Amino acid sequence: MNPQRTWLVAAALLCPIAAQESVPPPPDVKTRLGEFEKERDRIITEWRAEVTKAAKAAEENKEPGATVPAMRMRPDFSELRAKYLAAAGDDPRNAVAFLVPALNLSDGKQQYREIIDRLVADHLDDPAVFMIGSYLGALDRMVDADYQQQVIAKIEAHGENPTLLAWIAFQRNEPVLRQESALSPAFAKAKAAVATAIANAEDPRLKQMFDQLVTEQEKFGIGMVAPDIAGIDLDGVSFKLSDYKGKVVFLDFWGDW
Repeated sequence: MNPQRTWLVAAALLCPIAAQESVPPPPDVKTRLGEFEKERDRIITEWRAEVTKAAKAAEENKEPGATVPAMRMRPDFSELRAKYLAAAGDDPRNAVAFLVPALNLSDGKQQYREIIDRLVADHLDDPAVFMIGSYLGALDRMVDADYQQQVIAKIEAHGENPTLLAWIAFQRNEPVLRQESALSPAFAKAKAAVATAIANAEDPRLKQMFDQLVTEQEKFGIGMVAPDIAGIDLDGVSFKLSDYKGKVVFLDFWGDW
């Protein structure tokens, strides 16, 4: 899968997915989620404090042979994850609201599969399940490629969740949209396929990602005319990029930070 994807799972681990306004949780569910999120923030704060303390100790103790206790690369969410799963079991009608945050806190193939399997098997008709759309393209890394294809096949066989189907269409066509010239028939075909799928979707994140990618490729992609750049060179001479039309131009972006 393309490493440039903006829905990288690592970022999601420490960032809760906001509920879409069109599918707000019931008041009691919202209260419980708020309590869990406060606990999550506390766990992260304590973990960061431990990391800072360990780093300071390592800096102060540089004697040869000195050892520093190993630190977890991420907070221990195991107890909180179990609470989310228990809440999902206690309230099946609002299970998705608890399962998706639990997915964010999962660690390892088995835990990812446990939740994805539940969501795909029992909740594809729940409007809130759209929130797993951004995970579909990362399942090959979270679990493996075979599992990813199995999940996608189940969603397509169900065929009645247009938002998840739109995510699948986007992820299938993304390599073409990134790699092909915006002037090519392949790009036009991929763009049309995704646009048709997104027209029936209800996830604003997906539309934003698609629009941004298409805009970037159509303005800055291979084969497109570069926007004119005007400025002052190091010798104080005014210039425009269009002055060098027909010549090979090397752009070196740098800073003094």
